Amino acid sequence: SDAARALARAAAEHLAAAPGGPYTLSCGVACLDDEHRRSADLFRAADAAQYAAKRVGGGKLFVAEPGIQTPAI
Repeated sequence: SDAARALARAAAEHLAAAPGGPYTLSCGVACLDDEHRRSADLFRAADAAQYAAKRVGGGKLFVAEPGIQTPAI
């Protein structure tokens, strides 16, 4: 979702400017939808998206969408 992407960008920018940094952020985001209704499904989707982000390198955010995972930043 656009809101998840915007929030992740803001978090990454804040983290990059933190004292002692720069730091990077690799995370996965999942939103409630028809495929992710239960908390366990939502967690699993976000976890898979996070590991996809880590596989392509630091500083990435992936958003889990039904059937696909897309890089957001």
